[in-house]
Amino acid sequence: MRTIFFESENAAIVAALPVGLVIVDENGCIALTNPAMDEMFGYAPGALQGERIEVLLPLRSRAGHPGLRNSYMAAPDKRMMGAGRDLLAMHSSGKEFPVEVALTPISHNGQRGALAIVTDISVRKKLEHELRQANAKLEEFTYIASHDLRSPLRGIADLLEWIEEDIAPEAIKPSVKNNFDRARQRINRAERMIENLLTYAKSGARNYDKEQVNLRGLLDEVLSLITVPAHFTVMIEAPDQQLITQKIPLQTGLINLIDNAFKHHGGSAGNVHISVREEGRYFIFAVDDDGKGVPELSREKIFKLFHRASSSADGHGIGLSVTKRMITSHGGELLLEPQSRLGGACFAIYWPRFEMREEN
Repeated sequence: MRTIFFESENAAIVAALPVGLVIVDENGCIALTNPAMDEMFGYAPGALQGERIEVLLPLRSRAGHPGLRNSYMAAPDKRMMGAGRDLLAMHSSGKEFPVEVALTPISHNGQRGALAIVTDISVRKKLEHELRQANAKLEEFTYIASHDLRSPLRGIADLLEWIEEDIAPEAIKPSVKNNFDRARQRINRAERMIENLLTYAKSGARNYDKEQVNLRGLLDEVLSLITVPAHFTVMIEAPDQQLITQKIPLQTGLINLIDNAFKHHGGSAGNVHISVREEGRYFIFAVDDDGKGVPELSREKIFKLFHRASSSADGHGIGLSVTKRMITSHGGELLLEPQSRLGGACFAIYWPRFEMREEN
């Protein structure tokens, strides 16, 4: 059966393919497999030739497969098998494993058949499962911690209020009042940290609708949502171009980066430059400033949770972690660029120009 579909000069090409290849004739018999396919399923070279294709399927799926195969041969086309569901194959040992299958019809000298490229996606599925579990555990932990921490914080705030009410106003010395105020500030700071942790836990969710976005209009809208400090100048450089994407995470990420440019600038006046350029499959949204920049020792740790570039910097070291997690979960990347056109810091969002195929 080997020569029905491939001449001898093509054999070396087929054998060298790093993915599994199987050719099935119109009767459902395996005409050809390559070494990668044999190894993937645990068979000796050539051992599958002449077998029914159903031998590669889990036992429970075999009875219904001939009907599906006949329907495909009646109206063959190029397709990815198993859209919307997981496909499982069966190793010669009886162990099942997930696969991805690309199917296309072929014919030679009046003989019809189908060629399938088979990829073992066990490692990818395992990593996806571990990531979902990690995200679920993170969110569960954060909500439990939020509940368990908020209650005592509120209790401490109430106690402070009661103690202050029990003391006559004229008896409260300035130093005591200052301590009351500092305690309240620290309670508010702890509550904001809890809120930030909740935001971080939820930032990996992909639950936004796609919409058409004008790149220049997006940046104008982002600036309208931000209070630009006095004595700061913001410049925008963006094409009048459309993008269909999930707007909210991109918009939120830009707001966070621009706010950070003001907050961590280090001066009372300055310049911020926001630009968009196209590069490969990404639009790159860059936020440059002429501030003090990021210290060399902090560049590798800047996106870690609770890390702050400087002990004098305001905040809890969560904002950039939240932004990176949110951008990454939507197929993009957030980077600290090695150089800024203005001499300070430059953070860049690499946002996909088109959506990659969703995994099922």
